[in-house]
Amino acid sequence: MGITAYDIKLIEKALEVKPDIKTVCELGSQNLYLDNDPKPPFASTWYEARGIEYTCIDMAGDNGAVKADLSQKNVWLYGHEELYQQFDLVTDFGTGEHVVSVPEFQSVAFHDGHINSVYPKEQPTEQQIAEGFYNCWANKHNLLKAGGLMINVNPKTGNWPGHGYTYLTRDFYLKLAELMGYEIILLEDHAAMGNTGNGWNVVCILGKTTDKPFISFEDFQQCEQLRS
Repeated sequence: MGITAYDIKLIEKALEVKPDIKTVCELGSQNLYLDNDPKPPFASTWYEARGIEYTCIDMAGDNGAVKADLSQKNVWLYGHEELYQQFDLVTDFGTGEHVVSVPEFQSVAFHDGHINSVYPKEQPTEQQIAEGFYNCWANKHNLLKAGGLMINVNPKTGNWPGHGYTYLTRDFYLKLAELMGYEIILLEDHAAMGNTGNGWNVVCILGKTTDKPFISFEDFQQCEQLRS
């Protein structure tokens, strides 16, 4: 997982919209891919240089991450109560599509051990994928303060074959914003690293306008989603 120059522009846009961002929670222990460094630095360095307090959630535990399972609803109930509605900014740069609710995971070394990835031990079922993705979104909503911003960059339907378990279109965000009362700050497609063949992501910056609870699992299924 990583943050590119394009993603930095998204963060900078969030800072323009909400200049008083002081805390950020990233899904996944992200690296900065701004040059050809074989061991890129962690994204925390970028935020901390700007006086933003950094937290990330990653089951692999890299870069001091909170080792919590985002596929479990209300992640703060599992020993992380301090995370509830704590953050001005929540980011999902390519993590949500991997979150599934399964009993066992395995860790795989990546980038010569600089960061690690966690995968299900067995192929998840459709229900496990749907539940995990829903719970991940409920957690993102509940990590974010009312008035805060959420940045989402995830694979577009028909792209990144075999990359994750859930793929989205812009219609997903339009329906979700309707159901949740989110403000859509930005909604666009972006070809990651210039891959206009099958490398498109759906990009959305959302504003959380109220403290209302996240919608039910059944209502969430109204938001267009495609499984792998």
